[in-house]
Amino acid sequence: MRDAAYKLDPALWVEEIVGETPSAWQKQFLRAPRGVQILALTARQIGKTTTAAWAIAHHMVHHNNSLSVVVCPSQRQSGEAVRRVNDTLTAARLDLDVDNTYGLELKNRSRVLALPGSDDSIRGLSVDGWIIADEAARLSTDLIAAVRPMRARFALPRGEQDGSGASTMMRGLRRARDAGRA
Repeated sequence: MRDAAYKLDPALWVEEIVGETPSAWQKQFLRAPRGVQILALTARQIGKTTTAAWAIAHHMVHHNNSLSVVVCPSQRQSGEAVRRVNDTLTAARLDLDVDNTYGLELKNRSRVLALPGSDDSIRGLSVDGWIIADEAARLSTDLIAAVRPMRARFALPRGEQDGSGASTMMRGLRRARDAGRA
């Protein structure tokens, strides 16, 4: 029964299994509906990469054979983000089947890859987990164009889109923003 709760609530999993306490914005990020696009505009060193690592680790644990990717302006930066995923999986006491600088794989065959900051060699992946674009303002438009089709075959679940394609989360954020102005 508790395993089902952990699968449904990544923030609970982070608190009870990883042993960290997410802040309110981190919980909102972790609980976002699958497939939504999230833009985290926060201060530096506030925990964006750590939160993304928690989300990827949670997905890897609860979705067999899944693939998540991290793309940054340089592969070294992407590798550092994957290292945070490794730290999270270690804190959760999980064994890795593959553990290297640019990729991790669990025994359930779920993976995360650190992609280079160039669009030349990243095409052809189908991502059913997270696509994390860290330092996105510094990514080239060609790189972003190469990453977008990775998600194309995975549609949002029914009811999570409105006619404009905006996700439920974005509508909720707009409502909250508008309510603050009233």
